[in-house]
Amino acid sequence: MKRAVPLLLAGAILAAFALPARASTTTIQMTDEFTFDPTPIAVNMGDAVKWQAANFSHTATSNTGLFDLTVSSHQSKSKAFKFAGTFPYYCQFHGSPGQGMHGRLDVPAKWLNTGTQHAGDVQRVRISTVKAPSGVAFDVQMKGPGDDAFHSYKTKITN
Repeated sequence: MKRAVPLLLAGAILAAFALPARASTTTIQMTDEFTFDPTPIAVNMGDAVKWQAANFSHTATSNTGLFDLTVSSHQSKSKAFKFAGTFPYYCQFHGSPGQGMHGRLDVPAKWLNTGTQHAGDVQRVRISTVKAPSGVAFDVQMKGPGDDAFHSYKTKITN
C-alpha cells in the first residue's frame, strides 16, 4: 500500500501535465451607447468570446460572413474561435463594416518552436485547431530574411 501511493501521485501529476490548457472566455459589452466594449481585443486560439447586450438588441456580424449572432437585450451569446485571423465585425442594427457600431477581434497564430532558433531550423506555427469550416480556406504568408513584404506561401488550405 505504501508503494502504491507514490505511484498514484506520480500518475496524477503526469496526467495533469498532459491535459490541455483550458480555454477562457472574454466578454464584450454591447452598450447602450451603441459601441462594443472593449474593441479591439485579442484572444487565444480556442478561446470563446461572449457578447453581452444591455438594454437593446444587437448583432455581432462578421464582415466576411464567418459568424452572425443576434443578441436580445439583457442576453448573451458566445462563439469559440478555433483558427487564427483578424475578424472585423459590426452590429447590423446600429452600424456597418467599419462604421457606427463595429469592432475587431484578433486571434494570433501560435508559435510552436521553443528554445534558441538557428538558420535552417524548421519553423512550426499553428493557424487552426480544427479543419476549415465549409466555405473557408486558410492562406499562409511568410516573410524571409531581407524581405520587405509578406509573400504567399500556401493558399486555400482546409486542414
